Amino acid sequence: MASSPPSSNGSAKKKTRRRKKSVRPEGRPAVRYVSLADETRRRYLNYALSVISSRALPDARDGLKPVQRRILYVMGRELNLGPGAKTAKCARIVGDTIGKYHPHGDTAAYDTLVRLAQDHAMRVPLVEGQGNFGSVLGLPAAAARYTEARLTAPAASLMAELGKNTVPTRPTYDAERTEPVVFPAAFPHLLVNGATGIAVGMATNVPPHNLREVINSACHLIDDPDATVAQLMQKGVKGPDFPLGGRIVSDRADIRTAYEEGRGSIKVRAVWDFDPEDAQQKKGRKKAQPARLVIDSLPHGVTSGAVVADLKALAESRKIPQMLGAEDETDRTHGLRVVVTVKSKEDADTVMAYLYKHTALEQNFAVNLTALVPDEAFVEDDPDNAEAPRGLGETEPGFDEPGDDDPAETALIDGGDDVPLVPRRLDLKQLLRVFLDFRLQTVTRRLTHDLRVLRRRIHLLEGFEILFSGIDKAIRIIRGSSGKADARVQMMDAFPLDERQTNAILEMMLYKISRLEIDEVLGELAEKRDAADRLVKLLGSEKELWALIRAELKEIGEEYSDRRRTTLGGSDEVEEFDPTAYIVREDTNVVLTRDGWIKRLGTINAVDALRTREGDETICVLGASTLDAIVFFAEDGAAYTLPVDQIPASTGYGEPLGKHVKLDDGVRIVAALSTDERFTPADFEVEGTPSLAPHLFVATEQGQVSRVGLSAFRDPSTRGGRKYLRLADGDKVVHVERVDGADSVFLATKKARVLHFKTDSVPVLAGPGKGVKGIDLEKSDAVLGAQLCRRPSDVLQTINVNDKQLSFGQMKYTPTGRGGKGVKTSQRTGFQSVIGPGPQLADWGATK
Repeated sequence: MASSPPSSNGSAKKKTRRRKKSVRPEGRPAVRYVSLADETRRRYLNYALSVISSRALPDARDGLKPVQRRILYVMGRELNLGPGAKTAKCARIVGDTIGKYHPHGDTAAYDTLVRLAQDHAMRVPLVEGQGNFGSVLGLPAAAARYTEARLTAPAASLMAELGKNTVPTRPTYDAERTEPVVFPAAFPHLLVNGATGIAVGMATNVPPHNLREVINSACHLIDDPDATVAQLMQKGVKGPDFPLGGRIVSDRADIRTAYEEGRGSIKVRAVWDFDPEDAQQKKGRKKAQPARLVIDSLPHGVTSGAVVADLKALAESRKIPQMLGAEDETDRTHGLRVVVTVKSKEDADTVMAYLYKHTALEQNFAVNLTALVPDEAFVEDDPDNAEAPRGLGETEPGFDEPGDDDPAETALIDGGDDVPLVPRRLDLKQLLRVFLDFRLQTVTRRLTHDLRVLRRRIHLLEGFEILFSGIDKAIRIIRGSSGKADARVQMMDAFPLDERQTNAILEMMLYKISRLEIDEVLGELAEKRDAADRLVKLLGSEKELWALIRAELKEIGEEYSDRRRTTLGGSDEVEEFDPTAYIVREDTNVVLTRDGWIKRLGTINAVDALRTREGDETICVLGASTLDAIVFFAEDGAAYTLPVDQIPASTGYGEPLGKHVKLDDGVRIVAALSTDERFTPADFEVEGTPSLAPHLFVATEQGQVSRVGLSAFRDPSTRGGRKYLRLADGDKVVHVERVDGADSVFLATKKARVLHFKTDSVPVLAGPGKGVKGIDLEKSDAVLGAQLCRRPSDVLQTINVNDKQLSFGQMKYTPTGRGGKGVKTSQRTGFQSVIGPGPQLADWGATK
């Protein structure tokens, strides 16, 4: 057993003596006590570095992640699956990859291989697949044992210079072989195909671009190293170019900002047009016919199968009356083709505006240009660049700087040649600069390698030249020697040759000394010397090197690029979404019950005929159109505005209002009003009042009264509603009614007190408030209700505790001052309730 850590109590001498007594068993390692915080930090940093370097983030130089690079390396170098080779089973490719280079799961490796072959995921596919590699419909690829693959020409160009000592190598995980740290990419692959990944504390989301545009920007940066991002965009990159096309509807300024800052949002939407075949079939018809809208490009990452399923669900739900149906007609002949049928051509823009708002036909692509770059790439590090995680760029406050004794912290990420890689968020110019600097390095190494090979060949040919000048003497030496070793020694003594040249001469076939062969060798020597001189001159001039790089980039652009697929638009194309455009206007009746159940009906013959739940009753019937709204006033001072089209159409009980709004338990709806201007006047100004009329008269149980403008409650509210009155503790609203020119109002209390006062004595509130005192209540008394008086015949009707109905007219109870105690109308009994006008059917004839 390992000994316990020494106690913190006691002297250092005792601790030393205690350690000497502990005996470590033979072969068992000693126990070392470390700080839990330090060890946790070190291990988490190891994990973070592994995720960043080995999984999530691409290398800015070749644009590849390790798993992608290893798959391509196995295909190109291990299995020789070049563009013209015979395809091999993907199971074999995956097996060699995970067995020799990438010790991870076969599923992840195969998924990566599949994505490299998908033309709807990669702008320039790097793998040519045979078999089912998935589709834009969202269908998965077949198993690896059924599919085959080989490299495409662009993928081969990423690795074409591997054998020329252009990039560093490192041992594989089992140290049995080596692998390249990075590919000597011949074009800016990261910008062309993009990348997506989530690391620890950071992420990347580089959009794909058009190859020709990227190369044009790179060439312009070669010509003008001081060019700005705006100038690079003007000469080349206009914006992302997605494999599925689509149309960018973000402003050019927003796109430029994303490229300048390395992050931003670009809005992309599907592209549609009327079906040309449908137009030919309906040519000459005068009657309006249904129109077919063909969607032939989608935002990046969207599958047509999921989109069609959403479109069919919308058509079946009848949320868009103008939309009749949707079908997926995608095939190999026409490509991507999603057809939406609408009632007429005039409805096309309306339908598509809804679909852009509520489906995946419009997406925001979050640009994040984060990648791994050599630590020496940018000397002028941006202190505001926050993409480097803790431990990679800056240390957490309270921790020491990384020390030499911790390789996990000092090594960072191995980029080869002792150059660490660090994650950076780059702008467009920096991304191109990293690639071009790397390209200059690889081209220089390639030319140096070619020069070295040339010089080795020249060296041998020079030996042949020396031989040809004394061929007879050389033949005599060889014939008179006792063997190859003796001949080599005599030849080196007789001619100015080294061992390599002599060995080549001794192994040369006799026919090579013919005049024709001699002339050919001497011609090759002159050619090789000229080529070497050109390489020396080229390597000595950086200007010539950049010219070569530029020419090679242009050649690749001409060979592999195609037309732009994603079109460019602007924010002016985005129409403001109007939800009322999708509602069929019709007159209806909204029914509210005492228990808070709502429904709407087209025609009502009698209120008594309406179905209600047992014990419930109808308290309100409001006329409105489906384009208007109903405002529900609750007794807790909250108002809820619900569009009429969201109220369920039913001949049954309907639905509880609480299903549509956040109504607290036990809270009752006091009143409801329609916003239809045929029943509720439009807003107008009244001199001396802070709120637009019409006004609402509100009375509470504790005797507070107020007038509130209706205008603030006409627009639909959230589920939480809006406050129209602030109540004291224990108080609640008992009456809400539109004033509509009422001169006076009656208030009735439980203790049979009645107060009659002028409505203009009640101030109009500018916003939710507590109101003013309407009646001075006695202890344990409470207001039951109110009655607004608009005509001399209006009376207050109440029911006392003996179920006797009483009436109080304006002639007998003349108005007094607000805030009084009112008139005691009964000494022995109180009031039980106030009789309201009851539900009335909408008079549609009077509104026309």
